Amino acid sequence: MSPRTKLLTGGALLLLIVAAIMIVPRALRLWHACAPVPEAERIDTDMLLAQAGPISAALATGHAAIANALADKALEKLGSAGGLSPEEQEAMEGAKRLAAASDFEPAVRIKQSLMNQRISAFQTRERMSERCHAAFRRLGLR
Repeated sequence: MSPRTKLLTGGALLLLIVAAIMIVPRALRLWHACAPVPEAERIDTDMLLAQAGPISAALATGHAAIANALADKALEKLGSAGGLSPEEQEAMEGAKRLAAASDFEPAVRIKQSLMNQRISAFQTRERMSERCHAAFRRLGLR
């Protein structure tokens, strides 16, 4: 092999490696976005959605203590399934401290915020998965 051929082969190989480094992470993100949403997560989200109405109604009628108990019940079910992140657990502890001081309304607002974040994240993942599957169907890949 001539030095020129070796240089061209090395350059092509380097270009191929750089392209792979740039493409593989994007492909992995797309692969994860296309993963179906787990049924257990769907059940947890449905439970949170079902509890959101009664919590809001209790809070609107001035029954903050009842709303707090309902929110605790919903989030404890989620937490027992290992579903709370460390940040969410920290926020939950802050809400529990407020509730222990009989300051129920801000505690309920924090818990509602946690519930809404979880519902929103689930719905976003679900929409992304549906869009991805629709794109694959249009391309004839699934």
